[in-house]
Amino acid sequence: MTQSDSTARGLPAAKTLSVKLSLDVENALAAAARRRGVSRSFLVREALIAYLDRDHERNPKRFGELAADLIGCCPGPEDLSTNPEHMKGFGS
Repeated sequence: MTQSDSTARGLPAAKTLSVKLSLDVENALAAAARRRGVSRSFLVREALIAYLDRDHERNPKRFGELAADLIGCCPGPEDLSTNPEHMKGFGS
């Protein structure tokens, strides 16, 4: 299916990626696609999405992403982290 075909069918536009596979992997991919009645491209996309989802779970978000809903939730000066005036007497 070309990009214009997928767009015409209401699917999001997609990029094409070329991947080199060994003959064994290509044969296994083709057989699995036939068994499931789907295209090889569909099977590869499905596998990549599953891998990326698992990889994301192993590598959680950074602190800033996790605390995004807390940043700025407390009252105080807007320049607290950048204005040296707020540091006077700190640590004395």
